Amino acid sequence: ISPLLALVGGAEFAAVPFQEGDASLEMTMPQHLSLGTSVQILPDLKVNVDVKWTDYSAWDTFTIKFDQNVDFLNLASVINQLSSGFGVDDNADPNELRLPRGYEAVTSWALGVEYQWDDQTVIRFGYEPRGSAVPDDRLDFLVPIGDATLYSFGFGYRIDADSRMDFALGYLHSEFEADVRWERDEDGEIRAVGESQNANDTTPGQVVYNPYAFLPIKGETSAYIMAFSYDTLF
Repeated sequence: ISPLLALVGGAEFAAVPFQEGDASLEMTMPQHLSLGTSVQILPDLKVNVDVKWTDYSAWDTFTIKFDQNVDFLNLASVINQLSSGFGVDDNADPNELRLPRGYEAVTSWALGVEYQWDDQTVIRFGYEPRGSAVPDDRLDFLVPIGDATLYSFGFGYRIDADSRMDFALGYLHSEFEADVRWERDEDGEIRAVGESQNANDTTPGQVVYNPYAFLPIKGETSAYIMAFSYDTLF
């Protein structure tokens, strides 16, 4: 079928049970800005407030390049071409995969409380509601996190005049879901509409990246974080 597919932008199929090669992804790390202040409310009580901004809109598309034509991308590129009339983006070439992300810049804030227990020990509590950089219409399991909340607890201990150690535990939790709803189109027909273009879109021919077409999805992510540091002057 390779000659036929060539008429709609396809390449020749390798038609082998296994393909092996190299792939590359060039990723730009989002720029990040944070601003904070620390206020000594009482002699033994300090409050810390931070505001953070990260430009995740830099992750609009992940482009993975392969060193050869890959059969599944070859087929995906043909499907994209044939489905262009339905508004499907061209997200595949025989040797390149483009994963649309559509992420957004996000601003969040964090609150920390520090209590001086005695001359050597300080106790800390933290709370941070993290807004998601993933819009509701872009949720999927490639980045399985929506709006999240981080709780933390820790302490610091001064060993002597030159040395101290710090320890902290954190718990982060996030839940998200993308449903499939039913709506009436311009012709009066009822059709299913997936809420996430990156996961359960119902547009004909949307094969990249859309692994759960027509299926409602939901996800839950929990992270347990531990940090320890030891500092000394020498």
